[in-house]
Amino acid sequence: MPRLLRYGSFSVVASVLGASYYYYAVASPLYTEAEWHRVSQRTAALIDRRIDIPVPESTTERREYVVRSSKETMKDIWNEQIRSIVDWIYSWSH
Repeated sequence: MPRLLRYGSFSVVASVLGASYYYYAVASPLYTEAEWHRVSQRTAALIDRRIDIPVPESTTERREYVVRSSKETMKDIWNEQIRSIVDWIYSWSH
């Protein structure tokens, strides 16, 4: 009899905990409006193929690219640093 009482009380406690979890966490608006819930629902919809993966449209327009040597790029960086140092020094003189 004590064993039956122990199993019965465990079943009652587990049922009460499960029901309270459902009503306070799953069925509440805080759960359904949470960001992680939206991500979870979207992921499940993608896996179940209820929605499609958004793919940005690609263009076939020609584009021009200017390719510079690394030497020119280093010169530009050097000049920018020198200008910023000179500006900093002049800012202290005023």
